[in-house]
Amino acid sequence: MSALVYSQNVTVRRDTTIFHDVKEVMIITTDSAQTVRLACKMGGCLLGGDPHTDKVYEKTTSISDSILSATSKFYLAPVEVEPDTDEVKIHTHFAIGLTAPTNVPNSMSFNTWESVELMWTIGQIDYTPRNCLQTYSVGLGVTWHNFFLKTNKMFTKNENGYIDLADFPDGAERRWSNMHYWSLSVPLLFTQRFDRRGLFKLTVGAIVNYNKSGYIKNTYELNQLEYDIRTKEIENRPVTVDLIGIMKIYGIGLYCRYSPFSVLKDNYGPQFHSLSFGLYF
Repeated sequence: MSALVYSQNVTVRRDTTIFHDVKEVMIITTDSAQTVRLACKMGGCLLGGDPHTDKVYEKTTSISDSILSATSKFYLAPVEVEPDTDEVKIHTHFAIGLTAPTNVPNSMSFNTWESVELMWTIGQIDYTPRNCLQTYSVGLGVTWHNFFLKTNKMFTKNENGYIDLADFPDGAERRWSNMHYWSLSVPLLFTQRFDRRGLFKLTVGAIVNYNKSGYIKNTYELNQLEYDIRTKEIENRPVTVDLIGIMKIYGIGLYCRYSPFSVLKDNYGPQFHSLSFGLYF
């Protein structure tokens, strides 16, 4: 009698069973049976109790002659995986980057090193068709946007809601002026892998942002007193679409994200655009 346990990455063609991406083979022979166990895993695999081994194939055959009674272990060179079914996975991602706005008026200058952007994709569904190196993704996450001014000016909002620049009070020290808002983000992505294990891949796509109304924060010291002034309900655009590109090599990702839409609504302030870049995990 024999038993064959199937998992992914097995192709059966009539009387032939083909195993893909085999990393190790263990043959165990006892007085009554012989077991052949194959372990396969994307990116590496070990037999003998490795909890990360998720593809194991095993066949046991009864034998009548006790010629051998030993355990042998040997290695095979890996072969490329040919997935036998469509694959659907759910991942979470995090990114941290710096913002360098474009289309900025001459009177305005931003401090890129302090304009930190944070992205958290809470859940992303990745769909990979059978026998393909392409993946299609949709997700849901949040983004924190941050714009720090570098000049001696500060953001202000007049009675009509227009965002402009003004001077800090005379004698003010330790001056900071920045604009914040966060977004509910929906990424729509396409990924091209350049090898079966996904060690090198390129992702492009768009991110739809539903932006919450932001605020301005001006901080400075004057006459030994600290001032922290916040102005809420600035007129940033409620919905924007960003373009994003991600390059990932051996698990390390770099991203670049650009918005063709201005941060503020028309007629409500300088029409600068968000451009950010950083690390993607």
